[in-house]
Amino acid sequence: DPAVPTRIQVYELWEDSDSLAAHFKHPNYEQMVALLGQAGIKESINQAYLTERSEPVYGPNGERKEVFFAD
Repeated sequence: DPAVPTRIQVYELWEDSDSLAAHFKHPNYEQMVALLGQAGIKESINQAYLTERSEPVYGPNGERKEVFFAD
């Protein structure tokens, strides 16, 4: 986080709930939990969000869009 040097922000994108649930069962996830547990983390806030819509921020020629979700 550029505003807080001691903060790390992680974002993950999952296609569906089943994919996220499978991620939690994978051995790599358990290894990550163990590794992070040794890092002295003081707080962890974890949230899941459901995003219904998305669209590109830039137009087909790379131009910055000025209007979003206009349909």
